[in-house]
Amino acid sequence: MPRSLNLPQAILAIALHAVARAGNLLGKRVFVSGAGPVGCLIAAVARLNGAASVAISDMEAFPLSVAVRLGADAAFKAADPALADLANACEACFEASGSVGGMRSAAPGGTVVHVGFLGEEEVAYPVNTMVIRKEVTVCGSLRAYQEFPLAARLVESGRLDLSPLITASYPLEK
Repeated sequence: MPRSLNLPQAILAIALHAVARAGNLLGKRVFVSGAGPVGCLIAAVARLNGAASVAISDMEAFPLSVAVRLGADAAFKAADPALADLANACEACFEASGSVGGMRSAAPGGTVVHVGFLGEEEVAYPVNTMVIRKEVTVCGSLRAYQEFPLAARLVESGRLDLSPLITASYPLEK
């Protein structure tokens, strides 16, 4: 067992849990909405779990560049019209942006995992178009404590490099 778990490894545990909620990703097309640290690591874990392709979107260019360094095949600004090409095309979608935008990419019979919080209030959810007509499985992901040991092992073994997430180091007094 590792001596300690640092913040990137703790975030990795969240991503590991989210990907586990989606089930087997081997050979599947994956879409991640939101390229914050959790979204970027979901992309990395999806790649590690054999996803055929991993696309990610975000409002900012810098986090998208980090996601590509961690294993995403394609990165899109959230307003990019090319995202329409992903509509109904991905077997697994991860909503890590705090919105409901990532659901549009879910293929019929696919899975949507909500990782980002959508705020305190309940939001309108397209039950008819997503859950009923497309028969999409929708689930949430919150807990990750059971994945902490795996996160530490993946980093310690070198199977997953988290260095693209670290943009600066500061002494404790700063």
